[in-house]
Amino acid sequence: MVKTGKLRSGASQKLKRWKKGHSSDSNPQTSRYRQAARSRFFSRPSGNKSNLTVDALKLHNELQTGTLERGGDGDAMEEAAFTERTSGTFLSGLSDCSNLTFRKVQRYWESNSAAHKEICAVLAAVTEVIRSQGGKETETEYFAALMTTLEAVESSESLAAVAYLLNLVMKRVPAAVLIKKFSDTAKAFMEVMSKQAGTDSVSAVRWILSCLATLLRKQDLSVWGYPSTLQVYHGLLSFTVHAKPKVRKAAQQGVCSILRGSDCMFIDNAPSHHPAAVTTAKYCIKEMEQAGGNKEDTTTLHVLGLIKELINTFPLSSVKSCCETLLRVMTLSHVLVTAGAMQAFHKLFSSKPSSSSMSAELNAQIIMALYDYVPSENDLQPLLAWLTVMEKAHVHLSSLQSSLSLGHLPRLFAAAMSCLLSPHTQVVSAATQTLKTLINECVAPHMAEIGPVLPSTSTGNGLSVIKMFRVVEEGLSYRFHATWPFVLQILGCFYKAAGKQAHPIMIKSLQSLSDLRVTPSFPFCGELDLAMGAAVESMGPQVVLSAVPLQITGIDDDMEFPRSWLIPVIRDHVKNTQLSYFTSYFLPLASTLKQKGLCLSLVCTVCMIPLDCLLYFQLFDFTHILFFCFNVYEIVGFLSCVFDSAIQKKAYRVLEEMCGGERETCKKFVQGNLEQLKQVLLDNLKSASSPAKRPRLKCLIHIVKQLNEEHKDFLTALLPEVIICTKEVSIGARKNAYSLLVEIGNAFIQFSGNSKEAINEYLGHVYIGLTGSVTMITCTVLALTRLVYQYKDTLDVSPLEQLLHNVCLLLSSRTREIVKACLAFIKVILFILDVKVLASHVSVIMEGITNMKEDMRRHCRMKLKSIFTKLVRKFGYELVKSMLPAEHHKVLANIRKVEARTKRRKLLSKDEEDESDKKRIIEDILAETDSDDSEDEGPKKGQKKPIKQKAKAWLKEGVSDDPLNFLDPKASQRVLATNPDLKKTAKVEHGFKVTSDGRLIIKEDDEDDGAKAVLFWCFMMLTTCYFRSAGGIGIHRPLGGRQESGSEYKSKVTYLNMTFH
Repeated sequence: MVKTGKLRSGASQKLKRWKKGHSSDSNPQTSRYRQAARSRFFSRPSGNKSNLTVDALKLHNELQTGTLERGGDGDAMEEAAFTERTSGTFLSGLSDCSNLTFRKVQRYWESNSAAHKEICAVLAAVTEVIRSQGGKETETEYFAALMTTLEAVESSESLAAVAYLLNLVMKRVPAAVLIKKFSDTAKAFMEVMSKQAGTDSVSAVRWILSCLATLLRKQDLSVWGYPSTLQVYHGLLSFTVHAKPKVRKAAQQGVCSILRGSDCMFIDNAPSHHPAAVTTAKYCIKEMEQAGGNKEDTTTLHVLGLIKELINTFPLSSVKSCCETLLRVMTLSHVLVTAGAMQAFHKLFSSKPSSSSMSAELNAQIIMALYDYVPSENDLQPLLAWLTVMEKAHVHLSSLQSSLSLGHLPRLFAAAMSCLLSPHTQVVSAATQTLKTLINECVAPHMAEIGPVLPSTSTGNGLSVIKMFRVVEEGLSYRFHATWPFVLQILGCFYKAAGKQAHPIMIKSLQSLSDLRVTPSFPFCGELDLAMGAAVESMGPQVVLSAVPLQITGIDDDMEFPRSWLIPVIRDHVKNTQLSYFTSYFLPLASTLKQKGLCLSLVCTVCMIPLDCLLYFQLFDFTHILFFCFNVYEIVGFLSCVFDSAIQKKAYRVLEEMCGGERETCKKFVQGNLEQLKQVLLDNLKSASSPAKRPRLKCLIHIVKQLNEEHKDFLTALLPEVIICTKEVSIGARKNAYSLLVEIGNAFIQFSGNSKEAINEYLGHVYIGLTGSVTMITCTVLALTRLVYQYKDTLDVSPLEQLLHNVCLLLSSRTREIVKACLAFIKVILFILDVKVLASHVSVIMEGITNMKEDMRRHCRMKLKSIFTKLVRKFGYELVKSMLPAEHHKVLANIRKVEARTKRRKLLSKDEEDESDKKRIIEDILAETDSDDSEDEGPKKGQKKPIKQKAKAWLKEGVSDDPLNFLDPKASQRVLATNPDLKKTAKVEHGFKVTSDGRLIIKEDDEDDGAKAVLFWCFMMLTTCYFRSAGGIGIHRPLGGRQESGSEYKSKVTYLNMTFH
């Protein structure tokens, strides 16, 4: 008899259950394990919901009766097709799709997203229909089938899936097909957009917009002359101000791709601007004018974002109209609108448009107009943006018309120098960088054309240079003493750029610098020495010493030698000077002082490319030359064996200076002796010593830059040596080796014209090193790592994937150097490859890491951990864990904990920065009704922080009671983006008056009371510091012993016995 009673806990859940109405059945029918077995085959994802929906069946039926006709094999073909279909699975058309366009879709089948499942279902159905009709699964067949499907489906989910697949395939469809089917395709797209525009579904409209942009980008110039084409384009353009961000972004990207990358813009005799550029500019202007001054309308901001990307593609007339509109909307004094307009101007000037888009006159007019929008010195971000825009505008104007640019520079110099008085360090630094850039790019290149600049110059560009330097020289006044380091940088830059031609107007500033240098405790001696060194480099020591004499004659001199600091400055910076001045001034001075060390240390630098070398040696006495040669003849044999490598290194350094010289003489020398240099460098390939590798490689870098396509064999012969040098002991040699590899790659690109083919050819030569010795393999992998990183934007994905496979095979090597180089390559691959492309190669990387030897894994454990961390961040912990064996799971668990801890800390720090929302009390609610003082008093306790997009502007009031004139051009400077009163904090009242320099004032009549107060304060500090109660953690914790009786009544603090007299 069976024992009755309750089942043990948990057993009831394991009992088999009957469905309702089937309790008379002997056993319930379960198929859990069979379903699990089916899911292991490449079928639908596990789950209760089937993807074989009514829409999918309708799609399948429509495709079978659509425009695609079956092959002509009759019933036999149809029967074979159905026989093959019965042996497949639900996603057979997806799993074995032969078209590489849909490779990224094949990994969606395991996704839980409904949109991804719909995409997989549509692709599977379309593939099956194409196969059933005898198709070859080309892009054109998929395009035709998907267009038929687009007209058949009705639900938004299916439309989005079809549009997504169309977006993928249309990029690979031949242009002739899209040109021929333009009318029908555009009509179908416009109908779908008109239906879906009013719905809440975003995906379908988003992908249809991308398809429409691809279709328009492939059209010929003749098609753009039809009104229907412009009508379709306007349909795309209208979505650029859509309220939904994804739709708006897709439309703006589509418009940008059409105006920038249409096929008709890359043909022979292509127009300077796209035919739709003018209509796009008119649309943007119209939208901004219709939005008007409504600050709540975001249309202006959306249009500004579009103009920022497209303004450099407009013709000159459209650019002028857009700039006038931008200047008008800036008068609204809306912070975000002004920032967007400044970004548009910055993009316009920094892209360096051609004269067909930006003339010198228009550039100058924009510069003059922007002076009416100078922000306040206390407005940090707008002022930084204004300085950057003005810098780019003047640099571009200098490239168009240098004389016009020089005429506008003095006013900008004055405005930028006034920014040095700002209390914000960022503004001072930005103004300094702006002035240095203007000097280097707008003044220095044209000084040779300007010629000598004298104080008496009153016209022309020389007068502009004088005005600019006078403004900078004013920075040495005491008013700028807080920013003297920045002023000295600007002066040094000016000396270096214009000192050779304009040194007569700079004498006074050199004397001022000398006076500052001898000032006691002058804190900026280093910056001043650099500025004076720049003057020595450009003007020469003779000009500098005539303005600032050394005051050393050897007769009754000041024994402290106050200007002796000039000698090291001259020694470190002199170049291109005259030997005659050295012999006429410094040598007699050294003889007089009988201290030749300091003065004679100038010999090395004075002899660096002297200007009067030939003239000076004509006056030299050669009668004693032979005598000196016989004296050194006997030791030449000994020196040849001792200093052979050193002499070789010095010889390469001389050759480096000759090959890298910027003078025309050096360039002519290299071109005239190029064949001889090549022969010498190739013959000495194996005999070069290790110390000589660094200058030798630098010499080769200079030579490679001057080669043409005829010398490709020379570059190929150099490659093995350059690759081996990537493992040199010298850091400088390794850097030069990597730089030379990049220069050779640039040379291949220059020879070919097609960058992709050139890089593939170049990498083919480098691949040969993978078949060499262990050292050669290691160096080749390192070289490939550098080249892959350098040309990551040029390389195709297919050769990169093949290279990754080969490197992963090398991970099983027993040589540590090879393995470490391969891991470095993998880290670079993880950094440069897109996640979608990298996803298909994770298994290859994991397989290579798994095949590593045990001692290799232990030796490279830190590099492996870094790679695992990057993979976990990109693909998740579970996926990486499933691909690695159990011995790596402990490291992965540690990585997950570290990442979780880091994430928690970031969230915690973010929460601490944000103020917690507290319950508002009745006083706060009543305070909100006071609208007059709400902005002045700042945010109250309990109020929520304002949203960043809702930026406010503050109006700076004047000191007088006169009303503010809003028609004044400078009224915009009183509109601030930041509240100037927020940073003001109440000063602590300590009871004492303070002088202007910060000293306390204590009156004499309160001397006794003040002394007692000070004594009492010291007494309280002592009792607090030395006799505090116990407490804390660790060794400072209170002991848990038994308390003495009456201890609770004792005093907790013991005071010192002090007596006040």
